[in-house]
Amino acid sequence: MPPKRTATSDLIIPDSISDIELCHRLKKSTRAVASYRAKGLIPYYICLGKIRYKLEDVEQFQKATQ
Repeated sequence: MPPKRTATSDLIIPDSISDIELCHRLKKSTRAVASYRAKGLIPYYICLGKIRYKLEDVEQFQKATQ
């Protein structure tokens, strides 16, 4: 299944976190988080050229991986 992502230059995502914030939250490296994205394990969005994750999606991912 391909990763769920939306790419748009004018999309603002409320309640979202950055790539680095996700790394800190999961206590994983940036390479591990990139691997999760590539495998389609965690949905992500590209907002103004930056990768963002909805908090709701992050919480679901954390519950699924516990």
